[in-house]
Amino acid sequence: MIAGNPRDDINPEVEEDVEGHFEGLYERDEEFRRAWDSRRLQRELGDRLLQRRLELGYSQRELAEKVGTSQNRIYLIESGEANPTLDTLGRLAEILDARLTVDLNAPAS
Repeated sequence: MIAGNPRDDINPEVEEDVEGHFEGLYERDEEFRRAWDSRRLQRELGDRLLQRRLELGYSQRELAEKVGTSQNRIYLIESGEANPTLDTLGRLAEILDARLTVDLNAPAS
């Protein structure tokens, strides 16, 4: 017997809402909220890195080779799961023709 389209097994009436799922967890789970909030900077950095990489047309593998790291490490940084060193951030900024800024100014009162 030849298998049909793999999507035939998916119920079209059930649609996963990932964003809604995370919003619900954030609202009702204090531990999840603390963990999510503690990784905010990593997620923002990852989002910016991903956006710039795509603007320049690099794959994760191509960027990793230019930086001297692994494709998996680029994935981890982009997904907010890694905490790259300043040295790595400097190499990424140089290769991506971006400016790296670290701002430790006190917030406006």
